Amino acid sequence: KRLWRKNRSRNNGHSCQGVDLNRNFPSFWTSNVSHGASNNPCKEIYAGYSAGSEPETVAMVKKLNQIAKNEKFQLYLSFHSYGQLLLTAYGYQEGAYPSNYQELMRAGEEVRRTLINNHGTVYQVGNAVDLLYAASGGSDDFVTLETKPAYSYTVELPPGEFHSAGFLLSPSQIKPVGKHVVQIIDTLIRVMKPVQ
Repeated sequence: KRLWRKNRSRNNGHSCQGVDLNRNFPSFWTSNVSHGASNNPCKEIYAGYSAGSEPETVAMVKKLNQIAKNEKFQLYLSFHSYGQLLLTAYGYQEGAYPSNYQELMRAGEEVRRTLINNHGTVYQVGNAVDLLYAASGGSDDFVTLETKPAYSYTVELPPGEFHSAGFLLSPSQIKPVGKHVVQIIDTLIRVMKPVQ
């Protein structure tokens, strides 16, 4: 079950299990396939029967709102595989960008340069829909809209999008990819502008 994408929820009236949790967050939630989600429980991108229908999503929303209420949210990162991409919101539809998009691009380009210089690995930086595809109900869109962090990215880890390994990255790549993660976090902390 290494490639299982969804949670293990039982879907009433269906033999197919699970909801794609990164299609289940309440901001911009839809089960419309044109927005990268599905209302079919047998599809890997099944968004659930309603926004925030899953206990995992409810727990994340509660915790994220709690953090945002008690302190200024500085940085949110959502790690995925694969493609070597640093993606900004919004991912729910083409042409939607957060108000701080230029600043996100500036900091993202710093990350990109650092990864090239220190690891020889090239990441692309840009809007999720522009570089990948539309995906409504994602945690990154929820966080950007609702908790308003200064910086928010989805990181698509190695390999690159055209690499034959795809989701089945070799165990020998765990340490190198881990170094990318540390480098991404360190660089963002270094280049982020202070939040007031």
